[in-house]
Parts: sequence; structure tokens; C-alpha cells
Amino acid sequence: MRKSLLFVVLLGAVMLAGCNPLQKKQKAGLQIETNNITSTVFINDTYLEKTPLKQLGLQPGTYQLTIQPDDPKYVAHQTTITLRGGTLTAVAWKPGTRAELSGGVIYELEPIKDKKSAEVSIVTIPDEAIVSLDGGQKEFAPMIFTNLNPGKHTLMLVLPSYQSQELNIDALAGYRTLVTAKLAKEDPSAASGESLTTGNNQNSATESAEASPETETATSSARTRALTGTQSQEIPLPRITIKSTNFFQAGEEVLRVRDQAGAQGKELGFAPVGNSYAYFGQTLSGWHKISFNGQEGWVSSQFTILEE
Repeated sequence: MRKSLLFVVLLGAVMLAGCNPLQKKQKAGLQIETNNITSTVFINDTYLEKTPLKQLGLQPGTYQLTIQPDDPKYVAHQTTITLRGGTLTAVAWKPGTRAELSGGVIYELEPIKDKKSAEVSIVTIPDEAIVSLDGGQKEFAPMIFTNLNPGKHTLMLVLPSYQSQELNIDALAGYRTLVTAKLAKEDPSAASGESLTTGNNQNSATESAEASPETETATSSARTRALTGTQSQEIPLPRITIKSTNFFQAGEEVLRVRDQAGAQGKELGFAPVGNSYAYFGQTLSGWHKISFNGQEGWVSSQFTILEE
């Protein structure tokens, strides 16, 4: 059985509790924690400070943020952040020895029209993580929770083969809290002896699901040739079977089907767990192309089984 490593970000409530608009509306603030691993912070390649840090009076704008751990065994992280006047942007980052083993959260704030309620927007990397707020209904990221009561809320993020995250957030009245969570992969070498073999197998499965576009295109082309040859009528299409998602619609466990590969695609409908669909032999960025209700659709490979 896979050992689940829970990555709990407890900094959320502490950092966001101080996110009331700054006195100088034209300035912005930035706070960064790196899990007790001292790191050097650069903004647009300019040295800022060592972590942990909290700086106010920064110029609002969009910046490239670089977090470089001082210990060379940990890898650096680069991302884009937006500093908004009158708010504090907070980053909780857990460096890893490899990029895929690193993870963390960026909290940003933007004002909304309703000054009495609060909102929380969640984007995950990779997308399609299962999200629940305060133990409520499970959804897929990206997701926006609206009309929330200001105050403390708990956000749970779960994705197979990745470390779970529990985020404690202080939602502010009149603001949308923008949460960008980069999930770290589970490290097979850190698993217990009983789960090490299973973990390695799962890691291999994950890596093949994330093959390069060139590999995916070549595989797709080979399958297409096999299916469109002179004997194509006698060769049945491979099938895609929907596996458990923990996402329910009208009491039925389902998986979203989209019109293009990626969470940005338009939703075509819901494929019930356990159903199987014809596979068109094309996989892009971890999404399979299937025949769905008489049309072409795409489903995430995270929640499907390809049956040749």
C-alpha cells in the first residue's frame, strides 16, 4: 500500500492573518518561509534577502521570484508572483533535492466588489488535484469558492502519487485569496520498506504518463497507423476505463470530460467511474483522447486506465 506523506502548510493562517491592507496603499509586502532551509531570495535577478523574510514597502508589480537554497543539495525554484498595492503576498516553500520533490504555496490577495464576503481561488501544479474546503464537496482544481464567511478556512489538496497539502487560510472580507499550490511528488526513497516496491512501480507509471510530447506523438502515430491500416475494421480500439476520482455529481462518482487536452478545456460532460470508452490512440500532456457520447473528448490520465 502506498505510503501517503502529508505536507501540512501551517504558515497560511499566520501569514495571512497579517494581510490587512498596508497603511501605504501604493506599496506592497512580501513574506517567504522555506521550511527552515535557509535560502537566498532574488526578485528579477536582484538580491533581496535571506529567508525567512518579510518586507513591506515594495513596489507593486509582477516579478520573477527565485528561491535559491544555501545548501547545494536542494534545488532552486523560480516562479512569477504579483505584488499588489496594500496587500501582502506570502510564499511557503519546501525545497527538495529534485524539482519534482519540491513543493509549496503562494498566497496573493486581490480586491472583490463584495466587501462583506470573501473568496478563495485555488490553482494547482499539476492541475486537476482534488480540492475540498472545510471538509465539503470534493472538486477539481482550478476552482473558485465564493460567498465565504471571512475568517479561518481549511483547504485540502489530494492527487495520486503526490504529497497531500493541508492549507489553513484566513479569508479577508472584500478580498479573493489567490492560492497557487505546487504539489511535490512522493519520494519512493523515503517510503517505508513495505511500500518501497509499490512506490517505485507507481513512480514508473507516473513517469510514463508524463512522457515527452515527442514520445507521446510517436506512440500516438504508431497506434493510429495500426488502427487505420487495411485491417483496421478487424482491430478493436483500445479502451479507457474511468477509475475512482472521489468527485461526485448527483450522487454518482464521475470524471470530467473536456473538449481539449488540459483543465482549460470546455467541459463536455461527466464519465461515470467504471465505464470504459474507445481510445483514439492520442495522449497529450497526460490527457487521453476518447470517444464520448458520439464526439471526441479528453480525460485526465491520472484517473483512467488504458486497456490495450
